[in-house]
Order: sequence, then C-alpha cells, then structure tokens
Amino acid sequence: MNANVLKMKIESLLKKFFLQIFFRKKYKFVFYFLLEMILKKIIYLLFSFYFYFCSLNVLIKIRIKKKNIKKKMM
Repeated sequence: MNANVLKMKIESLLKKFFLQIFFRKKYKFVFYFLLEMILKKIIYLLFSFYFYFCSLNVLIKIRIKKKNIKKKMM
C-alpha cells in the first residue's frame, strides 16, 4: 500500500471521527463553548496588546515633552 493512500485513509477516518463527536447533540455545546472561549482569549489578547502599545506611546510622548520643557527652562 502506498504511503499517500494510507495517509489519506487515516485523515478521512480522523475527520469522520471528529465530525461525529462535534456534531452530536451531546457534544455540540462543548464544541461551541470551546470555540467561544478561544475567540474570547484571542480578542482579549489583541485588545490588551493594543492598549499596552497605546499607553507606551503616550508615556514616550510625555517623557519627550518633559525633556523639551527642561531644555527650554535651562
């Protein structure tokens, strides 16, 4: 038996197995719950990085302004 044929058979069996688990009524809510949790984590990470870099940018601007004010005073 060719390696590619064996690989394709294994992949098709795994797809059938996972589709049967995820689309049964018992496990459907678990799949959606996990999907929702993953999406929430991704969105949370994106927003946290965005706000972190925004605050970093603001702090850098404040430091530059303070340095400019000190230079003007001297």
